[in-house]
This record gives sequence, C-alpha cells and structure tokens, in this order.
Amino acid sequence: MNDSRALKEYWEERRQQRQWWDRLFKDSDARKEGCAKAHTPREILQQPRAWGASAQLVVERLADLQSLLKGADRIVFTGAGSSVLVGKCLEPAFRKQLGCRADAVATTDLILDPGLYIRPDEHGLMISFSRSGASRESFEAIQSVLNHFPSYRHLLITCNPEGELIDTFAGVEGFQALALHPATCDQALAMTSSFTSMVLAAQLLTLSDREEVVAHTATISHAAESFLLEVPGLVHRIAELNPQRVCLLGAGALFGAASEGALKILELTDGRIPTLAETYLGVRHGPLSFLDRSTALVCLVSNVESSRHYERELIAEVKEKGLAATTVAIGYPLDSQIISSVDEWIEIDAAQGSVISDMFRPPLDVILPQLLALTLSLRAGLDPDNPSPRGAINRVAEGVTIYQERQ
Repeated sequence: MNDSRALKEYWEERRQQRQWWDRLFKDSDARKEGCAKAHTPREILQQPRAWGASAQLVVERLADLQSLLKGADRIVFTGAGSSVLVGKCLEPAFRKQLGCRADAVATTDLILDPGLYIRPDEHGLMISFSRSGASRESFEAIQSVLNHFPSYRHLLITCNPEGELIDTFAGVEGFQALALHPATCDQALAMTSSFTSMVLAAQLLTLSDREEVVAHTATISHAAESFLLEVPGLVHRIAELNPQRVCLLGAGALFGAASEGALKILELTDGRIPTLAETYLGVRHGPLSFLDRSTALVCLVSNVESSRHYERELIAEVKEKGLAATTVAIGYPLDSQIISSVDEWIEIDAAQGSVISDMFRPPLDVILPQLLALTLSLRAGLDPDNPSPRGAINRVAEGVTIYQERQ
C-alpha cells in the first residue's frame, strides 16, 4: 500500500480476473471527463489491501489504544451518515467482547443536546469516526463532550491523517487519534473502503493481542478477496432485472451492514432508487409493505441458528407471496432451506471453511450492496464518483452552521 505502483498493479491484476470488473472499470471511467479515472470501483476493489495496511497501524499501537477501553463502563460511537453506521456495526462486538454498554449516537443528535445521551456519572469512551477528519458536527460533538462530560475519554478514528480534527484536539488531555492508511480516505463521494476500514480498525481493538489481530485480518481479507471476484456477476444479474427499489435485511451487526448498504444505493443513484434497511422481525410490522414485484431483496443471513429460524420463515414467506422481483441471500454456510427459497445466493468463503462471527462480518457483507450501488448508478447514466448532478449531496456535508447555546 505504500507503493502506488504496487497498488495499481494489484488493481490491474484483479480487474482482469473477471470480465465484470473490467466492464465496471471501463463504464465508470467513461463517466469521467478527459482522461480522468473513476475512484469508486478502485476504492471498492482495494478493500482487502486497505484493511491489511490499516490493521498494521492498529497493531503498532494496540496496547496504547486498548488502554483507552480499560475502565470504560460505556462506549459511545459517533459520526454522521455512514460514519455513525460504522458504530451500528460495532455495537454487538464491543458488548460481547468487552462486556460493556456500547451505543451508536449520531453527531447530528449529540450536538443538539448531549445530556440526552450521556450521563455525567459515566466513565466512558467516545469513539468518533470521520473519513475527512473535517466534519463540523464531529468537531462540535467532541468539544461539547470535553466541556460538559470530563470523565469521558476520546478516540478519533479517521481516514485522513491531515484532518482538522487531529490538529484541533492534538495534545488535549483524554484525546487520542488513530489515522488509518491514506488510501482509505476515499476520493469518491460515497464511502466504501473508508467505511469498512474504520469498522475493521475498531473491531480489532476488541481482540486479545497482536497475534489475534493479524490472524483475524488475514482471514477476513482472504474472504473478501474471494468475494470480490465472485460477486460482480451476481450483481449484474440483479441489475439486469431493473429493480425500482431495494430492501436489505439483517440482524445485530448485520443490521448495521444492511443500513450502510441501503445508504450506498440511495447515494449512488441520487435517490432514484428508494431503499429500506430492516431486521427480519421488524420488517413484518409494517415495512414489509415496501416490497413489491419491482424490489430486489438482499438478505444478510445470520450464522446464529436462533436467528436463522426467523430468517428462514421470512424468506419463505416472501417467496410464497411473490413479494419481490428477486431475493438474494448472503452468508456462510447457507442451508438448503434458505437456498431453495431465494433466487440468488452467495457464500462468504473464509479460509478452510471457518465461519466468521456475525459481529465481525459487516466489512464483508457491505461489499455486495456497494457493487450493486455502483452498477445501478452506471445504469442510471450517473457518475458514481459524483452521482448527484443537482448538488443535493457532497463528499463532505456542506451548509451546516453550528449554533452555540447561550449560557
């Protein structure tokens, strides 16, 4: 990752292995002016390498970073947009691995009234996520908690080592920053490798030692390598059905992945394809009406058998009632009952048949919706790097004025 030539060779090697990758690169490049190259497909494809490079940075500081977790009776994950969904993906891992309360609270909520979400008697850690390291809401959230809740320590995980947040809070007592590898600072509008790299970096903090961090990163990177080679063809078949809406289902950490996938499709199609993220039980309470014969349903299937009971029932009901244009299942291993109830399925192939726990799966499970978002964006005639020609959204949220409360 330190050698730009090596990274370019990596891209070229991978894109030539599957014709669909070659098509995605060519179609994405065709949307650019002049000789510019598109960022989005490259940033999706680089993810296994980006994870390895960022994991090495975590390994180098593991003891120091884990010391922040000691004594914390609560973890608050914060960010806006995809960045707060990083936190939604992390809640189960931190609760189970560390045995503490862990909650994702958006900076867009936190800055309005932090006292609604944080108690003064808590000894907590706030982990802020920011691709750009320059979000106004992130600055205000960190500063507000520093001012009013001094018992909280702070960790900023960002993809930009030169971001303003690092410069602003460097040297402040109780504040530390982890800047990931610069390649993770996606240049496209929508977060892809930046999202998964921040999720993985935080997940690694819950592991016991450096050896476990290295082993886990190798396992998940291997699984992603295989997944990235297999999934484009499946995505192409989904896109050929011309879905008019997309629903993603997942439970626990996989609900966070489903939410991020839904956001990616919404962003990259400039809102032209409505999306919904729900849980398998939650979707029955009204949101199932979102599904129709123009809907692509993407099911992130749990590895936990107690959850699968409900997932099998819901997937079978969708098939019986003909509620979707196509139903896709992602998981490992997928049983025959689920496979017989879906139109498409793909397994996440970990090395030597090992099963990756749900709480560590989000970086893998968002890959298919990332690629579906890219493909649908191209089919809509958009530039995936800048899919909102009307200027509705930007790479870094603009137009936000921070209003200081009068004392």
